[in-house]
Amino acid sequence: MFATRVYAIVFVLSLATVVAVEAFPREMGGLSNTALAVRRAKFERTLGLTAGRVGRGDVELGDEMQLASVRAEVAALESETRVRSLRTIAFVVLALSSVVFALVAAPGVLFRKRTAPRAGTVEVEPEETLDIDPSDAAYEVGRLHTSRKAALAHLLSQVSLHCASCRWLWQPKILGRVGHRILTRRMPPGSPVKGDVLGEGWWSRPAEPSACTKCGGKELLPD
Repeated sequence: MFATRVYAIVFVLSLATVVAVEAFPREMGGLSNTALAVRRAKFERTLGLTAGRVGRGDVELGDEMQLASVRAEVAALESETRVRSLRTIAFVVLALSSVVFALVAAPGVLFRKRTAPRAGTVEVEPEETLDIDPSDAAYEVGRLHTSRKAALAHLLSQVSLHCASCRWLWQPKILGRVGHRILTRRMPPGSPVKGDVLGEGWWSRPAEPSACTKCGGKELLPD
């Protein structure tokens, strides 16, 4: 399923980001967000005061070293803030993708109906011609499939059945029968003229369920 693959990619990337942030040691990794914000505000204020004094020419001994040290500290604090923001974004993406996957894909995975096994034989009947009244042509054509492939797909898409008593799942060895049918106009009895073709297609008839082989129950219900 496409949604599952997309979710798996997003999940792995988001989780890898979070793990990478937590696994690699950082100088300020132990600080809380509040302590980090207070420390950053303090050093940015010190940087502003020192840079302003140097800019005015009111230089004191050690100002240049202090300015370089404060700038390095502010850069480290900004880097730590960006890393934590990245971790937060990864958490949000992971949470949102999980919610979207639960709403979109999970119901189909958890609650979808089981279908008949895609293994088994199909009996193909000889081609047949059926004489019908022209007024019934639309109805009869509507009952047919447009191709043999569509008729086989109909057999493979049948909802599985289970025993009402023991939940045994019916798995037919013969999925059913298909055949090609030609619909022709019904002519009066004794008419030497053959009726013209009104339509054609493939019919399909799923196999009839048998009794449960485990408990002998005969009531089979849709899964």
